[in-house]
Amino acid sequence: MTLEESRQIRAELRRKLAIGCLLPMVIVAVLLLTFGYIMFFTLRLLPEGHYMTETQSPDKSYTIRFYICDDDPLSADSIRGELMNNQTNVKKNIYWEYRFRELHVDWIDNDTVLINGHRLRLPGDTYDWRRDSE
Repeated sequence: MTLEESRQIRAELRRKLAIGCLLPMVIVAVLLLTFGYIMFFTLRLLPEGHYMTETQSPDKSYTIRFYICDDDPLSADSIRGELMNNQTNVKKNIYWEYRFRELHVDWIDNDTVLINGHRLRLPGDTYDWRRDSE
């Protein structure tokens, strides 16, 4: 084996070792970032809670069901609002308020609702206390 062949083999081993170490670290980082985003920046994995009440839009196209989340003794009570499109039966979380037990809901029009002072234009707007800058 020549010196040049030996160098090529070592370079190839270093490259394989770098890829073998780097790839798992990248995969773990992507998984951690995805988990953090889902847990802390979306409304997808909120606690189910106990049914409180529901309200319908004036034209009956939307129903918002509200749930009180009070099962965790280490955190304060919170309210989750789930929007249901009555034509398609598609549900999504649109409201997440922390340290609240009271609920005040007023429909402004068929697509706009005021929930505890937070104005939401449906179906696109959401309120998440974790992003509230007030």
